[in-house]
Amino acid sequence: MFDYPGAWNADICILETDFPSEMHNELISCMTRTPFGCRFLTYHDLKKFVNFKSERLRQIDVNVYDSDRYLTSWSQGWRFYCWEHVPDLREPQPLPSCVTALSLSKEDRIRVYQKKKKRWVWGKARVTRSNTLMEIDYLDGRKKVIYSIRDNRLALHRPRFRIGEEVAAYHPDWAYRMQFSMLSGRVVRHNADGSYCVSWETCRGLRTLKIPEYWVFARNKYRYNIGDEILSCWTDYALNKNSPLRYKKFKAVIKDINANGTYSVEFEFGNQKRFSDSVREMWITTEEEEQEYEDTLEQWDEDPVSSLCIQTANKWTPQCVATFLVECSDETHIDLATSVRIVLQNEINGKAFTTMNQASLESVLVMPNQVAKDFYERYMYWVHTRMDDPPVNAQRKREKMCCEEVPGGGPLGSRLS
Repeated sequence: MFDYPGAWNADICILETDFPSEMHNELISCMTRTPFGCRFLTYHDLKKFVNFKSERLRQIDVNVYDSDRYLTSWSQGWRFYCWEHVPDLREPQPLPSCVTALSLSKEDRIRVYQKKKKRWVWGKARVTRSNTLMEIDYLDGRKKVIYSIRDNRLALHRPRFRIGEEVAAYHPDWAYRMQFSMLSGRVVRHNADGSYCVSWETCRGLRTLKIPEYWVFARNKYRYNIGDEILSCWTDYALNKNSPLRYKKFKAVIKDINANGTYSVEFEFGNQKRFSDSVREMWITTEEEEQEYEDTLEQWDEDPVSSLCIQTANKWTPQCVATFLVECSDETHIDLATSVRIVLQNEINGKAFTTMNQASLESVLVMPNQVAKDFYERYMYWVHTRMDDPPVNAQRKREKMCCEEVPGGGPLGSRLS
């Protein structure tokens, strides 16, 4: 992979389980040669590598929290790590090709890099008589400078978080020492270098720090709230792989929510109460959720398969049909909410759904004409050609023409199907 030409010209990379330490430098170097926007799934927590480039490989927001765990054959909740290759906002970059002098002048403010002082400042762009030159007013002074529209010292201001938005962040003093403890705060200011000023409550009152953009994340969505009565594993048991009580649930109450996605919980062991300040979300459930799980198991014999990947299409339940429509909607970015609602309300199952043609997609599921046409030709074709017993007049697979290979490849026309 490291030597293959163009191997790192990718949008998604799923990296192997383990990389020896002597390859870490080359690994990070290759990852930062991918196109901006490339995403990675890794086994390693790369930010703990000595040579890791936090400003270029940002951990995806949802992935920084402990609750982002995956069921594996060796664990009920294993942490993998997701990253995105992003431009370093402190490094000058060319403006997007779609930016014009007129569009730049309509910006409330832009970021301007002062090469001599090696710092970013705020500026206001104004159109000159030339289509390629801009007059920039520095907002922290009275100075005006002429820049080319294609000068990489000009940058748009596109913050991920607005002022007043609640966020989570790594404390920079700790993160520089590779101690990635998190805090919950609020954005109070944008800085010209792309960083944020984040304010949060401490035992000594309100504190504000300047935090780099790549260490600020969208606030986590918690399943449980302070005061909820829950059932939870006891931390010491859950962390011990050999404990016979590893996943036994005890009655408990959530006392606090931690910024890293874990909970502070007070347990009831008979007449005794004990406290754990770091309980994983995967260890927590409620009596209602446990009952729902038991009910699902009881219904398994009646409806044993609900997966679209396993169950044949003409045996889909209305819920399966609705799920299929939602997945198609997400892929094509077309709103099929009305069709989903009709399927559930009228209990349209797989047998009825698979017999629909373009006309019935329009009349029954109220799809617009062009949407119905595209849906029938793309998705219903996919369903029909994968059914053992497709309905009458179903779409058929387009069989490739069989032709014998001509020595030397033969003429192009003879090899086309």
